[in-house]
Parts: sequence; structure tokens; C-alpha cells
Amino acid sequence: MPDKHFAYESLQDREWMVAYLAALGEGLRNGKLKLASNGRSFALEAPPLMEFNLHAKQKRGRVQIVLKMTWKNRAEEDGADPLLIRSDEHRD
Repeated sequence: MPDKHFAYESLQDREWMVAYLAALGEGLRNGKLKLASNGRSFALEAPPLMEFNLHAKQKRGRVQIVLKMTWKNRAEEDGADPLLIRSDEHRD
């Protein structure tokens, strides 16, 4: 599967940020996220379990908060070798 990339940057007021984060939360709750800007769209399916990282720092009067969520797509995981477990009693 080819790599896909979506990026968006803007200066917004606090109310817009609250609405943006609420929409992100609702998409995660439903397991489906759709990002769109300038005629480009990016659809993602979010699994029930994912990695979450939060980093915050303040330096020279500038504050930065970075939220990161990562997961593997199920379709890509399906290609992995299955785990087989057998007892010694059942030999082929």
C-alpha cells in the first residue's frame, strides 16, 4: 500500500481549537476520521487500542503541546505470519 500524507497548519482562535479537538474526539469515538482541506481528503479508521503520546514544553515564552496517536492498520497486520501453538501430543 502506498504511503499517504496529510498536513495542515493555520493560526486559529481558542474556540476554533476547542471545536477542532471535539471533532477529533468524536471521530476517534466512532472509529472513523476524515481530514479535508483544499480539495484533498484523508480517511482513517481508528482501532479501539492505540498508542498515545503527549509532550508539552515552555521555552522563552513560547508554549508547545504535541499530541501523537499511532496504530497499525489491520489490513497491513493481516499479512503477518500467524502464531501456531501445539502440544507435543499432536504431531503431523
